[in-house]
Amino acid sequence: MRPVLLASVAATACLSVASGARAQAPSAPDSQRGATLAAQGNPNGAAPCSQCHGQSGEGNPTGPFPRLTGQSAAYLYKQLQNYTDGSRPSDIMTPIAQALSEQERLDAAAYYAGLPSQWAAPSELRPEVARRGRDLALRGIPSIGNGEVGVQACGNCHGPDGIGETPVYPELGGQWAGYASGQLSAFKSGLRKNDLSAVMREIAGKLSSDDIDAVSRYYESIRPRETTH
Repeated sequence: MRPVLLASVAATACLSVASGARAQAPSAPDSQRGATLAAQGNPNGAAPCSQCHGQSGEGNPTGPFPRLTGQSAAYLYKQLQNYTDGSRPSDIMTPIAQALSEQERLDAAAYYAGLPSQWAAPSELRPEVARRGRDLALRGIPSIGNGEVGVQACGNCHGPDGIGETPVYPELGGQWAGYASGQLSAFKSGLRKNDLSAVMREIAGKLSSDDIDAVSRYYESIRPRETTH
C-alpha cells in the first residue's frame, strides 16, 4: 500500500467531517484496528466484516459478497462512503457502513487492501462464453453505424487482466462472477449510481444479460497481473 495514497484518503476523510463541530478528525488509517473490526465488528451494530467477506478478504461465491483483496484502500473507502450516503444502496451494507465511524471505514479499507490475494482454481468456461467475455473485456462492442454507439472495452479503464486503476476503477480479475454480474445489472437498472460520470450505467445499459454473464465469468476465470495499489 502506498503511504501517499493512504495519506490522501485520510486527508479526504478529514475534509468530509470538518464541518461538523462535534466530529473528531480521523487519524491515519490503521490496518491493525481494521483487522480487529473485520474480526469483531463494533458495538454500534456493525457486524464483523469477516462473516461475509472472510478474514482473508476472499469473499464468498455463493452470495453477493465480493473478494476485497486486490482492491486499493481508496476504492474500498469510497464504497463504504457511498453505502453510507445512499449512492450505492444495499440492504446488507448500508446499515453496516452507517454504523462505522469515519476512522473505522479508513481502518477497514486499509486492512483489506493490505492483504495478499489467495486464489482458488478458476472454474472452466464454455468456449463460447469465454470468447464472448474476452471480446467484451479486450475489444468491447464496436459501433454499428446509424448513430448507434458501441461499448468500450472493459480493459480501457480496468487495466490489463483486470488489475484495476487506482483509485476509481476496481480490480476485476478473479472477482466472483455472481457478484460482478449483480453489480453490472444494478448499473444497468440505475439502482447503483456511484460510478464516475455515469460511465458504468451507460456501458451496462448496452449489455444484454448474456453479455453480463459472459464478461463476469471471464473475469472470474483470469488472474490479475502483479501490481501495487
